[in-house]
Amino acid sequence: ISLLMSVLFSGGVFFSLRGFPGMQMLDEYPIALIREMLPPYAILFSVIFLAIPALVMTLLGVAIMMKRKIVSASLGWGLFAIWIVSIVGAGMIVPGIVTEFRSEGTHREEVNYNMEDYSLAHLTMKYAGDDKLQNVTLRLRGHEQDNFLLEKRFEARGRSRNNAIQNAQAMIHGVVQQDSILSFNSHASLEDDAQFRMQELSMILYIPYEYPFTMSDNLRDILRSTIYTSGYTVEQIPGNTWIFTEAGLKCVTCATSTKTSSSGTDVNFPQSGHTEKHNLDNFDALRYGSNFKVFIKPGSEHSITLNGRQKDVEKTNFKINGNELKISYEQNWFYWGDKDKTVNVLIESPNINYVKASGASVTHMGGFSDKNLELIVSGAADYNLEGSYERLEGQLSGASTLTMTGKGNTVEFNLGGASSLNAESYETNYAEIKAGGAATAKLTILENIEYKTSGAASVDYQKK
Repeated sequence: ISLLMSVLFSGGVFFSLRGFPGMQMLDEYPIALIREMLPPYAILFSVIFLAIPALVMTLLGVAIMMKRKIVSASLGWGLFAIWIVSIVGAGMIVPGIVTEFRSEGTHREEVNYNMEDYSLAHLTMKYAGDDKLQNVTLRLRGHEQDNFLLEKRFEARGRSRNNAIQNAQAMIHGVVQQDSILSFNSHASLEDDAQFRMQELSMILYIPYEYPFTMSDNLRDILRSTIYTSGYTVEQIPGNTWIFTEAGLKCVTCATSTKTSSSGTDVNFPQSGHTEKHNLDNFDALRYGSNFKVFIKPGSEHSITLNGRQKDVEKTNFKINGNELKISYEQNWFYWGDKDKTVNVLIESPNINYVKASGASVTHMGGFSDKNLELIVSGAADYNLEGSYERLEGQLSGASTLTMTGKGNTVEFNLGGASSLNAESYETNYAEIKAGGAATAKLTILENIEYKTSGAASVDYQKK
């Protein structure tokens, strides 16, 4: 029954028959754009293809419990015929959709900003709305030039490389200079006649060495591989002055005692709302889903801290089975549909060897330097990892995203669906990647990489 309800609910969301308020995004992509990408008949055939087996299993279960036949032969053959038609229909439509994502293309732009008339620059972010593309990132770097140089890298997919480049060029993103202030839009959008083709934007802003600048607190939403990798935390962003030297990013006004080691991490755990902390027995594995915001960091003892609305915290269940800590919400249909329900979870443990994250969960994990770590990330989960590992392995599926920072010896991952592995800031000696569907992987390799792709999947790497 749960499988049948899941299929019907998913189909309803795409057809806009009914959806929960605020359910606008799937990972970084607006559901409205994804719905435009998929023809209604493709969704209809897919729903029928999945729903009929689920319906048959449900009816068989009821028949076994009632100990009598409840489905006539004519109805059974009718359902089978409809199921075959859905297979044929999907077989005619789906390959065309996959073809539209077969190739990957990149469009680059460079913009110069003159700050010579000012002694201090300020970087901030302007919120641009939830109905636009969220897949926008910014990195800060230093250089020897006198100007501020912004490199924009637009990426997209298409039926050919030239078509993918055209789709990338259809992406619109605003950066505005007003005196000494540079304001970056939080989201990007598409031209009116453009189609959604997994567009992404990554930016690098090059700042002159020794030129002081400040940053707004909200810049953390798009800032990547800048603060943590320099040994600082995002809590130090507001109220401090920064410069770049040849050695890297330096906080001029930060207290020296607040700088972390390069393996440190900022969990930025919320302090407002209702908070409960519980000491637990030993565990080194985690499992969770839903829309939890999870922060994982090293600790001398094993504990879990919950933060949020009191009723949400009280409806959050956690238990240890063997060496695994499982976190979930209370099983209640009406409570599950509460769009304001969010619980922040802080996990502290001496070591974590296994994590399974699913649903729409968001994870920030860092500060560990262990031998092995296995990650299983699925659904629309977003996982951010910083650390050093001898062996890092796992699986990505659905629309999940894994972003890695740090260094290690070996990386092994299987990617499927529309998952994304962003490991350009994680230096590894060896990597073995298997990618299928529309999955993407980006890595930095020191020695050797082996990879195999199928469908519209792609693997990009740079070798140092």
